[in-house]
Amino acid sequence: MLKTQDTQEIERLVGIYTRVSTEEQGIQGLSIENQLERSFDHMRIKGWKKYKHYKDFDTGYKASRKSYQKMLEDIRQKKINTVMILRLNRIFRNLKEYLEMLEFFKKHNTSFVCLTENFDTTTPSGWMASSTIMAVSEFERQQISIQTSEVQERIMFLKEKRLNYALPKYVYTPVREVVNRGGREKLLITHYNIKPSGRAIVKMAFRRYIAKIPPSLISEEIKKKFGVSLKPLRISDMLRNPLFTGRVVRKGLMIKKPELRIITDADFEKVQEIIKAGGLKGSYSREVAKRRRIERARLERLSYL
Repeated sequence: MLKTQDTQEIERLVGIYTRVSTEEQGIQGLSIENQLERSFDHMRIKGWKKYKHYKDFDTGYKASRKSYQKMLEDIRQKKINTVMILRLNRIFRNLKEYLEMLEFFKKHNTSFVCLTENFDTTTPSGWMASSTIMAVSEFERQQISIQTSEVQERIMFLKEKRLNYALPKYVYTPVREVVNRGGREKLLITHYNIKPSGRAIVKMAFRRYIAKIPPSLISEEIKKKFGVSLKPLRISDMLRNPLFTGRVVRKGLMIKKPELRIITDADFEKVQEIIKAGGLKGSYSREVAKRRRIERARLERLSYL
């Protein structure tokens, strides 16, 4: 029960707010059903009976969530006098917005109950605890944002390295020479030579792809002819790599390396046009996949013998 200024107790009208943004949160115990069940358990303990359920399927960063705005309007119209949530991040994640909401609840004589953090803003201790927790929550959010940015940068770096920096050993041979650096002699890679077999593999891959042969079959043909095992994914990377036209991408800049050229710009552009159009799909790929499934099944049967 809430107490008014004339000390009369009024009945609690609870607004249960639940939110999910991804399927993973359901796995972590934050599904709508789980949040609602926990809220009902708390209401039974407190003896509260009247409630309204507000649920959103959206990110917590959007203040324009439909059910969230509906709940605020019901608070203004005195339809509810208590807001209940499972966790603080279900309703907001920004400290500034949270403090503004506390003022909003106080202005409309509305209690705020958070089950997991276990506090009630009608008490001074609950007010202080909620502000501290939200400050920590915002710090964690900023740290996650920084880490995510660093991970994305690392992924981009590795993609460039995989496509441009790491020269395929089956194509290029490094030539090392003794170089004087700062008064010291060091054995460094000065340039690369192209292997005849490597040159033939790259040219074959591009020409066969232009002839509408998918990477899965190109991979098998290369293995039969040259004895080099290249997965279809590596064939796909090869076909997208400007390295074989004598161009290397480093830190977003295109650097010309004529000594690395194997194919012509015209052949490279033809391949890119096929890839942009959706790549090669059809009976070839399905047939290869079928043969591989049959082979895997055969090996599994043999493993049980």
